[in-house]
Amino acid sequence: PVFAVAFSPDGQELAVGGVPEGTGWNSLTGALLRRLGSLPERIQSLAYAKDGATLVVGGGSPGDYGELTLVDPAGTTPPRVLGTFDDLVLAAAVSRDGTRVAAAAADRAVRCYSLVEGKLLWQSQLHFDWVTSVGLSHDDRFVATGSKDYTIKVLDAATGALFTTYNGHKRQLGKENGRFPVYALAFSPDGPQAYSAGKGKSIRVW
Repeated sequence: PVFAVAFSPDGQELAVGGVPEGTGWNSLTGALLRRLGSLPERIQSLAYAKDGATLVVGGGSPGDYGELTLVDPAGTTPPRVLGTFDDLVLAAAVSRDGTRVAAAAADRAVRCYSLVEGKLLWQSQLHFDWVTSVGLSHDDRFVATGSKDYTIKVLDAATGALFTTYNGHKRQLGKENGRFPVYALAFSPDGPQAYSAGKGKSIRVW
């Protein structure tokens, strides 16, 4: 199974993650370039840093442990574990300035690390169920996290303090009525707007 894919910043390579390894492909020809070993058993998330020199890998073993790892996409240097979690890492996102990475896990934890120093900057555990998705705003001011608890939390990216909670996935939207887990979210690259999707039929714009 394949659980995650990511294009390199220059669009020349495609990183693919699944079980039990990661691979790098030429995005134009489809040729396999390399296999990336010594990674989490199950890769759930892939995200490139802005310069393309670092690939952030999130994963682990479901119900057992989670791992956030920094990988050299070229495979010339060994992977470095940035942090471990009590359950599977489900999502990771790199700030647009390339200095921080935010990760979300099935143990309800959200953590933010310095990519340069490898230091844990803050941790948050405000959700009541798996944190399935994470993103950073266009100006890197906010981290948003989506969860199976039907909510999205918007946090201050510098401190992890709660800024607001978005409850749109458990409110009636037109004829669609119900409480829906959130599985994906993304910020607009050029303005204060975000998009989220879950088990319901609608994409929320907020």
